[in-house]
Amino acid sequence: MENDPGKITKYEDGYKVAFERTFNHDIHKVWEAITDPEKLKFWFTDIIMDDFKPGGKLTILDREEGKNATHGEIVSIDRPNRFEYIWDGDLAVWELSTTDEGKCKLILTYGKIHPDFILKTPVGWHLLLDRLGGMLGGKHEILSFGESTADEPEFQQMYAVYKKLVLASFPELDLSDN
Repeated sequence: MENDPGKITKYEDGYKVAFERTFNHDIHKVWEAITDPEKLKFWFTDIIMDDFKPGGKLTILDREEGKNATHGEIVSIDRPNRFEYIWDGDLAVWELSTTDEGKCKLILTYGKIHPDFILKTPVGWHLLLDRLGGMLGGKHEILSFGESTADEPEFQQMYAVYKKLVLASFPELDLSDN
């Protein structure tokens, strides 16, 4: 595994996962990659932003047949250091900073995860951040996004990693259906 798994913690409203990645790109390039729908489509999915300001609406489309839509709202923007939005009730906080070497350090915290999604959500974000690194490095292919990605070998491999981590940290969880 190239990148460390996210750190999963429990708090009163559910669980959250925090990822830390360092990219060999400047902060402005990473900011653009996480906020510009034309860049997001290469590592995440098709996203429609009605208005890029706090209170602006997001529509996130999966790439399955029927293109199911989920919705979100921008909470705050502090260009190029912080971007927060709520997606289907979960809070995504993107924090960017410049390292001493001129690289971009990214911390993504995704919270309010329901126990039913304690594995799929961290695995999904882990793989999306891997895709983000690929896109920043020059990969510009449109990839799948939706439920069918759970059948892919890459997803299954990371799923096993996260299942082991979650069971070690939260043995009280029943993951037999997961």
